[in-house]
Amino acid sequence: MSATPTADHSLIGAEITTALVAALAQVRARPEAEIAVAWSKDRDVPIASVEAEAVVIFVEDTLGVEDLCEVADLGRAQRTSLVSLGTLLQHRHEAKAGVTQ
Repeated sequence: MSATPTADHSLIGAEITTALVAALAQVRARPEAEIAVAWSKDRDVPIASVEAEAVVIFVEDTLGVEDLCEVADLGRAQRTSLVSLGTLLQHRHEAKAGVTQ
């Protein structure tokens, strides 16, 4: 579980949450329901750095956007916590949406 104060489950919208759960389920070859239950129960899901990189690609594909973040953008928290990664992706997605509107 992440100890960073910015890792707030409630800061991530439904679209990003759904994409994160689906992406991690694909990466781990596990049912989405299993990931969703872990997320709800523990308020976060620990991830490996290589999983984070793959999840970003899946989320970008799901949302139909490119370059939400690069591997170099990911701090330790984003590479090891699904909530921290989701928070970063949420902020980036909102910023990109604001630019294109």
